[in-house]
Amino acid sequence: MPETGIDTIGDAPWGTHFCLLYGNTMELTEILVPYFKAGLENNEVCMWISSPPISVEKVESALRNAIPAYDQYKNRNQIQLLLHSEWYHRGTALDLRITLKGWLERVESALAHGYAGLRVAGDSSWAEKQHWKSLVDYETAVNELIGTRPFLSLCTYPLKKCTVREILDIIRNHVFSLVHNETGLELIESSGQKQRLAERTAELLAESSARRKSQETVQEQARFLEAFFRYSINPLVFLDKQFNFIRVNQAYAQSCQRESDEFIGHNHFEFYPNAENQAIFEEVVRTKKPYVTSAKPFCFPDHPEWGETYWDWTLVPVLDSEGDVDFLFFALIDVTRAKRAEENLRSSYNYSRGLLEASLDPLVTINTSGEITDVNKATEHATGVSRAQLIGSKFADFFTDPKKANDGYQRVFEEGFVRDYLLTIRHVSGAELDVLYNATVYRSEDGRIQGVFAAARDITELKAAEKRRDLTNALLKLFTEKSSLKEYLDSVLLIIRDWSGCQALGIRIVDADQKIPYGSWQGFSQDFLEMENNLSLASHDCLCIRAITGKFENQDSSIVTAGGSFRCDDCRSFVGRMPVEEQAYYRGHCIKFGFTSLTVIPIKYRDYILGAIHMVDSREAFFPPETVEFLESIAPLIGEAIHRFNAEQELAKYRDHLEELVRLRTEELEAANAQLQTEIAERRIADENLRQTAEELVRSNRDLEQFAYVASHDLQEPLRAVSGYIQLLQQRYADKLDEKALQYIEGAVDGAARMQRLITDLLAFSRVGTRERTLAWTDLTIPLTSALENLRVSIREADAKISCYPLPKLNVDSTQISQLFQNLIANAIKFRSKHTLEIHIGAKKREKEWLLSVKDNGIGIHPQYTERIFMIFQRLHTRRKYPGTGIGLAICKKIVERHGGKIWVESTPEKGSTFYFTIPCE
Repeated sequence: MPETGIDTIGDAPWGTHFCLLYGNTMELTEILVPYFKAGLENNEVCMWISSPPISVEKVESALRNAIPAYDQYKNRNQIQLLLHSEWYHRGTALDLRITLKGWLERVESALAHGYAGLRVAGDSSWAEKQHWKSLVDYETAVNELIGTRPFLSLCTYPLKKCTVREILDIIRNHVFSLVHNETGLELIESSGQKQRLAERTAELLAESSARRKSQETVQEQARFLEAFFRYSINPLVFLDKQFNFIRVNQAYAQSCQRESDEFIGHNHFEFYPNAENQAIFEEVVRTKKPYVTSAKPFCFPDHPEWGETYWDWTLVPVLDSEGDVDFLFFALIDVTRAKRAEENLRSSYNYSRGLLEASLDPLVTINTSGEITDVNKATEHATGVSRAQLIGSKFADFFTDPKKANDGYQRVFEEGFVRDYLLTIRHVSGAELDVLYNATVYRSEDGRIQGVFAAARDITELKAAEKRRDLTNALLKLFTEKSSLKEYLDSVLLIIRDWSGCQALGIRIVDADQKIPYGSWQGFSQDFLEMENNLSLASHDCLCIRAITGKFENQDSSIVTAGGSFRCDDCRSFVGRMPVEEQAYYRGHCIKFGFTSLTVIPIKYRDYILGAIHMVDSREAFFPPETVEFLESIAPLIGEAIHRFNAEQELAKYRDHLEELVRLRTEELEAANAQLQTEIAERRIADENLRQTAEELVRSNRDLEQFAYVASHDLQEPLRAVSGYIQLLQQRYADKLDEKALQYIEGAVDGAARMQRLITDLLAFSRVGTRERTLAWTDLTIPLTSALENLRVSIREADAKISCYPLPKLNVDSTQISQLFQNLIANAIKFRSKHTLEIHIGAKKREKEWLLSVKDNGIGIHPQYTERIFMIFQRLHTRRKYPGTGIGLAICKKIVERHGGKIWVESTPEKGSTFYFTIPCE
């Protein structure tokens, strides 16, 4: 039972049709928003049909504020907001049929998409006085529509547009109504239907009491008739002679899905118009004779979804004392289910029959006495006996072994089924067909065994396929077992002859002289072999030669296969039909020795023809197309084996020669080995010298680093002393010195400071190459972050904007990479332009390395200086304009090269520079 979301109501069953009488839009939304929120959370499709003064935009805003996931519901079309004009208001009237059909389609669509049901709210602010009757009829129809469906309908009416009578109509047409009063929301239940039923019951009781007082006998009959009428399970109706309803029983009302008192006062054909039935009713009144019909079709106009229904019905005229029709008694029996069951049974039979006949396998049903009760066309073809003759005959009589067939049939009754039971069907022509039977018992509804259903599978092709498989496997086995070509060909010949059953066959092999003698043969006479064994591709002409060369004559076309083989069912007739000049292309020896059927299959290795399989038989049409096609498929296996044996024979010819070559080559290798030993000794001496040189280089680098440290320390001490004394001189005697002397002192201080920076940078430059490399897999974001932290003050003072792509993880010296980033970013800060400084660090994966870049929008560099800037002490600007020693980029170059990469710059003056450097991936 779905939750309505309205506290006053709580849960309500599907099919509930209720309404809200509201005073303003706030009262409307405070009911409908929780109503729809509950529906969405209950996995229902929700439709809010609004009309002015509340717009779709206001409705959507209210829902979005109350339901956080509103947009998700909207995107999957679970909540739908429409104006009244988009749904049921067509022009000046409500289109009842289209609107009700629309509700049905929406319910079915919701269920088909996996939702629990449909929840609707429709506002009636649009309705004017002329619309009211249509609206009341619509509400009545909605009651009938949603009663048995997963459907909740909440209708909303503005109180200020409703009269008292209209409010009563609203309350009567809904299960309950909600209305705001001073104390809150009030629930009003509808009692109209109950009241009308009670009033009608009182009338009937009063009439019955009067009859009891006046006519006891009639009263007894009336009680009997009343009980029969009321409690009959068949629909019963009393009509006046104008076909107006006088009374209907509950069964009739239920069959029409209406209340009993809805019919009273209405004409039968007002509810159920049907010209044919109306003519029958009029004929009964005219002739005063009853009418009886069976399984008469009828479609309810108010329930098109029921489709066509079927009824047995009787219309009996009841005459008054003067013989005129007083009223009509109408009795019906709904036979729709029986009619449809009959149609389904007929359809099922036709379907089952169609399945039986569609099967290519013989199918048969057998009763418990072993007699055939039904067969399909395939069984008629397999036996050569018609269906009429087969039905009623003994199942076992149509097999070569009736006892085995009967035993298998009996086993089905004992075990319930049999699988792959081998039998041979005997055709009336004498032909035999091997089949595998699968059979099972079939039962009646009460579980009693009624017979056996058996299906036969023709295994003729299956057995042929097994033989072909066995032949192929045997050939593959021979390929590995036989040690000579003659032995192999003899075995192949025996296998093919045993499989095919032909009288004679041979395998021709093309030799070095372009002759095609038989490498092996069976069934040919000595005379035949003497005539055929020395055929030459160069000087003779016959089918064997044309099959091997692939050069066919025009008259060959009818016996040449798609695979390039010859297959002739009657050689004598084939040649005899040709002109004499064409017969010259056929030597005719096969015909002379009595062979009628012939096939010649070329043997190939890849694109090379190695020979042919020559098969003959005195029986006509002995080699069917499928036999030749199979032999064509295995001929490449034979060609592969022939090629292998030929190759082995060729290899044997060169084996001795190869051994001599190996001996000579061994002697050469021994001499070369002696020479190699000498070279190895010399290489060892060279390696030892190289090792000593490397150790000397390590010591030299260590000494150089020590020297650089000592030199920088020893040079900085006197510089500090000089700088200190000059600064003291400047401080103490500034007022006693003239301007020229002060300028000299300032120059000396500046020179000492520059000398100190130069010594520091020289030390850093020397250490790049001399310190031991400590490589580790490092996320380059870490050294970059360290460099940015060191430059934090400079970046802030320059107001620089720095961005960065994601950087890779590489095997690097993290300290030196940090110094590299710091020097390049500091360089960009130093040489910035008047624009806001923007620095971008990029990274791009290449085949074996990463390309990294530091790009700025500074003053740029003229292209002629892009190589010079990486040299030590090289400067492009005066020290007064851009301070520095000119070593920073030289250090960058040394760091990159130490990591196995390259560094360069691309720049445009006044537009900025991009410094690129590469680092290998490994």
